[in-house]
Amino acid sequence: MDSPTPASPPDADRRALGDVLLVAAVYLLPNTYFAFQEWFVTFTPLPVVFSELGLAVKAVAASALGLFLILRSGEPPAAFGLTRPRWTHPFWGVLLWLGLFLVLLVTGAVIPPDSFGLPDRPAGALFPPPRTALDFALVAGAACLNGFGEEVVMRAVLQTRLERLMRSAASAVVLTAVLFALYHAYYGVVGAGLCGLVGLVLGVAFRLGRCLWPVAVAHALQDFVPMLWAADVANGAT
Repeated sequence: MDSPTPASPPDADRRALGDVLLVAAVYLLPNTYFAFQEWFVTFTPLPVVFSELGLAVKAVAASALGLFLILRSGEPPAAFGLTRPRWTHPFWGVLLWLGLFLVLLVTGAVIPPDSFGLPDRPAGALFPPPRTALDFALVAGAACLNGFGEEVVMRAVLQTRLERLMRSAASAVVLTAVLFALYHAYYGVVGAGLCGLVGLVLGVAFRLGRCLWPVAVAHALQDFVPMLWAADVANGAT
């Protein structure tokens, strides 16, 4: 992964820089602003139907942005990891999520979240846990859309473009993970750090496999499974 990315023509560099700036202006800056805004303003969680539909709408917008940039590039979609879907991709996505879960589990055991007294906001405190069949369907659907939407912007477009501009795959993976953590700051300092770790693992997996589908599946599972735990805790408390 540390091998330098080959030099590209100046026109390709300009297009890559334009894509990065567009992603920053349309996606990263607004989401990062609202994420940090939640440190200072207390929001009442919306009902499941509204919170999940809102997440789905944002995911569709992210998907449209990413796909637009890929299509207008003139490069084959496979250069961005958008290969032909195969039946094995969900399997590899589940394996990737299990590896990601193990990394988070070990990190939490070695460095407990409350070690430094930093603020933390688990998913259950931000999003209302699902209770009905409709709630679970909405959470699952929104997780799938968000898994694809975020990954097509952050990994397929941004990480790929940063590789070209920085001439370093490792630097692109790390920078993308940091930006990924920043716009998840609504989870608190600890939660944002863990999101950065998630972004790092997904970025490495994308770089090694150069295929978006398993990474999107793993991301969707990482969005969905904590909501199942939150629902279990909420139902146990009632």
